Amino acid sequence: MNGLPGLAEFTIVVTCHSNAYQEGAAAYRVYQLVATACNNANCPAATPPPVGYVEHQQVARIQL
Repeated sequence: MNGLPGLAEFTIVVTCHSNAYQEGAAAYRVYQLVATACNNANCPAATPPPVGYVEHQQVARIQL
């Protein structure tokens, strides 16, 4: 993260999962993208997290 002061200590993990669904004659697929950022080497942190731990998570679901 060059050029973004204060963000070098953060770890970002992105995952993607998909499932196929059938409704009558229509078939579609749903993708779920999850981005988790935290100030720990292991993201998300173990329970309980260390003092000063910060985490943010964004989830997006896309149907095709």
